[in-house]
Amino acid sequence: MAPTDRTRCHRGGGEGGGAGGGASGGSPQLGGTRPAEDPSGCSERATATAAGQSGERFLPLHSALTHNSPPPPHRQLNLSLSFSFFLWSFHFVVVRVSRLTMGYANPQQTAAGIHTRLFSRAFIIDDGRRRVVFVTVDVGMVSQRLRLEVRRGQGHRASQVHRCGRRRHRRAQVSVARARWRPKHAGPARSDSRNRSSPSWFAVHAVSMKTTNRLVSSDNLGYASYLMENHKNPAALPGQAAFMAAFSSSNLGDVSPNIEGPHCVNSGLACDYLNSSCPDGGTKECQAFGPGEDMFDSTRIIGHNIFRKGRVTCKPALGHSFAAGTTDGGGDLNFTQGAVEGDPFWDGIRDTLLGRPSNQTQECHQPKPILFSTGEMNWPLPWHPEIIDVQIVTVGSVAVVAVPGEMTTMAGRRLREAVQQVTFSGVDVVIAGLSNVYTHYITTYEEYQVQRYEGASTIYGPHTLSAYILKFGDLARAIARDQVGSLPLGPPPPFFQKNLFNLLAAAATDRKPDNSSFGDVLQQVLPIYRQGGGVGFLVLLLSLGLSFRHQRDQSFVAVEMHDNTSDTWTLVHSDASWETRFSWVKGSDRQSNATVEWHIPTNAAAASYRIKHFGHYKSMKGLRPVITPYQGTSDVFRVIGTFYSS
Repeated sequence: MAPTDRTRCHRGGGEGGGAGGGASGGSPQLGGTRPAEDPSGCSERATATAAGQSGERFLPLHSALTHNSPPPPHRQLNLSLSFSFFLWSFHFVVVRVSRLTMGYANPQQTAAGIHTRLFSRAFIIDDGRRRVVFVTVDVGMVSQRLRLEVRRGQGHRASQVHRCGRRRHRRAQVSVARARWRPKHAGPARSDSRNRSSPSWFAVHAVSMKTTNRLVSSDNLGYASYLMENHKNPAALPGQAAFMAAFSSSNLGDVSPNIEGPHCVNSGLACDYLNSSCPDGGTKECQAFGPGEDMFDSTRIIGHNIFRKGRVTCKPALGHSFAAGTTDGGGDLNFTQGAVEGDPFWDGIRDTLLGRPSNQTQECHQPKPILFSTGEMNWPLPWHPEIIDVQIVTVGSVAVVAVPGEMTTMAGRRLREAVQQVTFSGVDVVIAGLSNVYTHYITTYEEYQVQRYEGASTIYGPHTLSAYILKFGDLARAIARDQVGSLPLGPPPPFFQKNLFNLLAAAATDRKPDNSSFGDVLQQVLPIYRQGGGVGFLVLLLSLGLSFRHQRDQSFVAVEMHDNTSDTWTLVHSDASWETRFSWVKGSDRQSNATVEWHIPTNAAAASYRIKHFGHYKSMKGLRPVITPYQGTSDVFRVIGTFYSS
């Protein structure tokens, strides 16, 4: 399902807005007013990714205990999640199923089986001095007794323990075993692809499973965790994966996943908007429905949308419209811009030569039909980078955002605004595109849906811009707070030294006609030219590729003016000048010619001139190649203001 038209995600009569409660201090909701970045309205999220992946956020964690009476002094734990040293705990809890369920207050809704297992996922963050424990549990809410039991079992202070439920209404009573602290990693951490966990917060109720359900279920957020953990560990069974993904509740109070809205079950008509009731049957007959054919399908759709948003970016891939080119230079084949469906002919050729893109990559890039799944093409080297540099340089009141690609106008505007919001007032934000590494294009989410050339060339998927805004926002915030030193450096990009190759073939030996030399002028200049005119001559040449290799810091062309006073020649133009043009024509039998042109400017001094050409040719002495420089020089000619004298 494409998450485009499912935007009415409010519960009851209220809008889905409100202050956020997630890691960033403002978790987006899955309903109500939503950012222009994602018109789905049902997949925005605020996330903090431990040990780093594309789109990670390293955020300070604050944990404090609030009672009716004021807390004792020094009870607030302020732990900066800098990951200089940390420990992770992965612990899954198996549930014991009883007959009672809770959440809908319906005594007839008794448990009669299992749809999905219920788990708890615990994160223990320790910098060597202090510790914070965050536990997300597949239950409707967390009791105070449960929190106290965790404290007592692990010896943590109250301010260190944070447990949260997911507001599921279809779970049995849960007996939680004592948590066992099993460090998965200790030591200096880098933000790389080997991260072990990913906590995220979403503002949506886990009520896709309806009151008629009698199976214990983790609902839409649980299914999102299932998909993420399966994506990271495709061979592992649920609950046994090395990677742990927690999709937790945020400010979900009035946000429903049943986005088709409430209807009267007995008539199919819309419920009364103000009191959510039906003329015949009252509130019992008024029920909201999800986007799927049934509650299982709705759970799958909503959970999958959350999972897609939680992933942020995809493995690199180029779409079919990439091969169409642009109006500045179209492609030669029958590809067109705006393609949201593949072509069986070209897809068949791709599958035969390069292999078929994985289902996960195809799903992640929707609605892009993949032409080249470059993130899954690693021979002889990876075709696209998986580690990229993001950088902001401040010079006075200017912040230069180094973007490793080509941003569209609107994408650049959104990035500038995001950086501007967290930097000092009065700072001018400049986008410096094509910086550090090339990652093709970066469009907005909306532009990506259209799949023109730029969207098809946005290689990291529809949420690429969101990831950049996230990362550049972190950098800008650290600069504004003078905390750049506390940011994790992240993993260095690979420096490939093996399997390197050069597509440019070695230069062949050069040949010339008999009784001639390299650099001989084949067509001479005229004796006189006027200002604003043009002059050119034809010279015998060798392999241009060879000359390029040996003349990187030397000009192929020199226009020299004669000084009558000193009887010397002065260089006035080179091949870097706008006024000169150097054209090479490859001939037969390894023989080449070149044309040198000088378009004389109107302000050229009236004087005598000559044009020179420089190059190299290759010959063989036995089995050893020999590179020899040569030059060709035109006759001297004059430049005058007019052909007519007074």
